[in-house]
Amino acid sequence: MKAVLLARVSTEEQKKEGHSIPAQTQRVTEYAKGKGFEIDRVFEFDESASKQVRKVFDQVLQYLQQSKETVALCADAIDRVQRDFRATPILDDLRKTGRIEIHALRENLIIHKDSNSADIFRWNMAVMAARYYADTISDNVKRSNEHRLQSGQWLTKAPIGYLNVPDPVTGKTDIQVDPVRGPLIKKAFELYAGGNYSLSYLVGILKEEGLTNNTPAARPVGKSQLDRILKNPFYHGQMRVNGKLYPHHYETIIERWLFDKCDSVRGGYHKKPFKYATKPFVFRGLLKCATCGCSISFEKHKGRYVYGKCTEYRGKHGATRVKEGDLLA
Repeated sequence: MKAVLLARVSTEEQKKEGHSIPAQTQRVTEYAKGKGFEIDRVFEFDESASKQVRKVFDQVLQYLQQSKETVALCADAIDRVQRDFRATPILDDLRKTGRIEIHALRENLIIHKDSNSADIFRWNMAVMAARYYADTISDNVKRSNEHRLQSGQWLTKAPIGYLNVPDPVTGKTDIQVDPVRGPLIKKAFELYAGGNYSLSYLVGILKEEGLTNNTPAARPVGKSQLDRILKNPFYHGQMRVNGKLYPHHYETIIERWLFDKCDSVRGGYHKKPFKYATKPFVFRGLLKCATCGCSISFEKHKGRYVYGKCTEYRGKHGATRVKEGDLLA
């Protein structure tokens, strides 16, 4: 009989407890050889059995379904195969039709098409126990994460403008302001708070300044990403997780008033008259470009001259500036 060997871990703790993939593979290999099986495939993977999507395990099921002869699926334990009942219908169908036998070494259990109700019950009870164990781990993780959040610790990758910096002594990761992106993030808030720039126009400015995201590709920050940045309270000292806010202990990039100012500008955007205006521009929010129909943005130069220019939202077309005084003449 052909045999398919399954070795899986889902946590670092399991590796430390003697459940490492090489150790499992060795045990099931010796078992299969002792049974006289012909080892056809070995599947080794690091994947939680509780995930909604199990890519590698789905490949195992697909392989078993495509096999034209009976296959012995050998695993170190039942919970290496299942920790819930989502895969039960598929495995049950393969077993009942005689296309697979499932061998669990630790439980010394083999189920096949002629298995009695007692063996099937043992299998199902082991799956239930594994499900309970997985749920318990999940509860512990949730409690640990909540404690860390209450202590002001961020749990994942730092937002753009910050860096995850490992401590060479303790090995723990700290979050520090990115010396390159941090000042640009602050500038983005300051420019947007002025109420003179749309997100699209601001994206162009920041691209020229060199602001990129914190992925390996380091691409320029796009409009939707900038919108998320300007709505993220992390920059002034709060972490938003699942709709709840927690104060953090990392260095802030902006002050709270600046974040609130941006929120106010966002709330008054595209409203006429503008509810929030930091500068008394006469034509603010009233004029459109004759070429492309986009809004005309106004800003002051040298502390006294006011100029308007198309935001060129639909693409650059060489828009020129116009004096506010000429429009009033």
